[in-house]
Amino acid sequence: MLSAPCFVLSFTGRKVTVHARARTFRASEASVSGLGRLSLSDDGLRQRDSYVIEQVRSRRIPLVAVIGGGYSPDVEALAQRHAIVFEAMAAWSANE
Repeated sequence: MLSAPCFVLSFTGRKVTVHARARTFRASEASVSGLGRLSLSDDGLRQRDSYVIEQVRSRRIPLVAVIGGGYSPDVEALAQRHAIVFEAMAAWSANE
């Protein structure tokens, strides 16, 4: 039987990595820069981040999220995209 992870480390953007004690699970995710495989829209990023936050925090597992990617020449759009995960985390905290 697997025990709960000590924490989840989420690299938002192109990749999501989950560290569960000695195991690391890596799933390719997309950035809207077109360099990722899924080419998620900003709304898709929001949905993904909200889902990850809900699944992790509802189990009372500590979550650390860091931004990743950043290959867009449009700095304003890139900054807004990077803010998505932090907005989702703030919304979860406000509802807790």
